[in-house]
Amino acid sequence: MLNSPLLDLIAVVWFISAWIGYTIYSRRKALTTDCLYTAVDKYAKRWMEQITRREVRIADATALATIERNITFFATSTILILGGLLSILGAQEKAMGVLASIPFAATSTPGFWEIKLTLLIVAFVYAFFTFTWAMRQLNFVTMMVGGNPLPQAPEDERQRFAVSTAQVLVLGSSAFNYGLRTYYFCLGALAWFVHPLLFMLATVWVVWVLYRREFQSDALLAMLHRLP
Repeated sequence: MLNSPLLDLIAVVWFISAWIGYTIYSRRKALTTDCLYTAVDKYAKRWMEQITRREVRIADATALATIERNITFFATSTILILGGLLSILGAQEKAMGVLASIPFAATSTPGFWEIKLTLLIVAFVYAFFTFTWAMRQLNFVTMMVGGNPLPQAPEDERQRFAVSTAQVLVLGSSAFNYGLRTYYFCLGALAWFVHPLLFMLATVWVVWVLYRREFQSDALLAMLHRLP
């Protein structure tokens, strides 16, 4: 049972259920509980409101460019990781031989090895799409900031701009967060190459880390001005 294909199947179902379940849970909990998403939303609105009150926006453009570079870094890294995973598919026997030397590592057939690598490949493809979508939304924000109303514009026009631009900024930040979340779960999925049970434990650990950082971290308390 400890090395059976059934246990591998259970581990995969556990992993996918944990990923999707936590995503749904975090979205719903964010509606009623302060978290990093709500904190970012608040500061994004405040930032866009302040932009409408000043004519010189060089600092704002620099800040947006810095955020976009960070997202670009992860998008580029994802492409490199995908290349490495595809290379492993071509050198599967050598990789299996390396892991076979690890104590307590479960034996796996070439077919299951391909399934494990395919899972990681699909996950990182998803991460690439989320990172590139985040980049595009940051580009939209940059264009909106470039065409935002001047301080002399009517108040209602400036408020509409601040709300809509902040929303696009938050959507881009959320897409970036989904990409980072994929990295967390993929790191947990690496444990599957050692043993399915370790894979399941790593998945639980990833969910716990994500929850702590999104809902109970010191960074969140600082952003909400609630540090003890």
